[in-house]
Amino acid sequence: MAKRKTEKRKAPRPPKASTALYAYWQDNDRFADLFNHVLFGGHDYLKPGRLSEKDTDQSAVIRGKDGSFRSVERHRDIIKSYAGDTDFVIVGIENQSYVDYTMPVRNMVYDGLNYARQCRELGVRDPARRGADEFLSKAGRESRIRPAVTLVIYHGEKAEWDGPHKLSDMMDIPGEIRPYFNDYRINVFSIRSAGGISFGNKDNQTLFAVTEYHFRKGKGFDIAEFEKEFPALEINAETLAAVGALTDCADYMEYAHQNKEKEEINMCEAVKAIREKGMKEGIEQGISQGIEQGISQGIEQGISRGIDQGFTQAALLYEYLFNNNKTEELQKSFRDVSYQKELIARYNICD
Repeated sequence: MAKRKTEKRKAPRPPKASTALYAYWQDNDRFADLFNHVLFGGHDYLKPGRLSEKDTDQSAVIRGKDGSFRSVERHRDIIKSYAGDTDFVIVGIENQSYVDYTMPVRNMVYDGLNYARQCRELGVRDPARRGADEFLSKAGRESRIRPAVTLVIYHGEKAEWDGPHKLSDMMDIPGEIRPYFNDYRINVFSIRSAGGISFGNKDNQTLFAVTEYHFRKGKGFDIAEFEKEFPALEINAETLAAVGALTDCADYMEYAHQNKEKEEINMCEAVKAIREKGMKEGIEQGISQGIEQGISQGIEQGISRGIDQGFTQAALLYEYLFNNNKTEELQKSFRDVSYQKELIARYNICD
């Protein structure tokens, strides 16, 4: 009997940025809190318990005047429906890591497809049609569709969104035309402006405060300063993964994935662990590069006293800088051989 092949199971990978943000905003408390503070001035308009998940597939079949049908496919990041006391609203989020200078058109297409789909469903909800008009349009005079509201969350490299906020920003409209032109506006929330908002949801407050700090200080921020601004900060895995997605830091997402069973994660400990891992990987890479350079290019790309001695001194230097938490010098020494020599002399590194 032939032996069955035993397949090795691969370790589960950390989520992608889009997946991490989708998982974070699935929580109705966070979702409602975001809209209430960004769009409704802190007013408790959206109630978490009245939000329900909707399919992010906004594709629709459009019927032409000639009776033919055309399928248009679009997918949104996150979309939910909200059932209020007297209203029913579609609310969605679009996450933007770059400025899309066509965003008004893009959002208009999303909303248009949503409205087209709702119109197609009117015939099912309103089966009693009166007259030829209702029969052809498949809707009655009293038929209603639901409004759609979208929030664009911008977390790109630029300090602020410098793209269009409405359709007319993309056009040069003659004065005679403007009174008859139907404009379309988008709602943009830039994370770098989040410092002025006090969110009611603890996770949201942590997410935007930590993300804004990263943008303000850069990825190489001082850990001691971070601890002063966020003393004993505890964060859950979903929020940490979302911070990683918004700041383009895969290490945060990986750390969150590795510690997803923990109820809370100490943020400072996470930063230190990630930094230490990065320094160790940098040392290993630097040593490996040093060996390859020494073998292939000889003394000129060594530190000055031959391959063996140069490698030994470089390794001792890396160890010294790592143990003394001199991160910037360590990173620069990997790239700059002359700077490496300077540090060896400064710290009296001997083999």
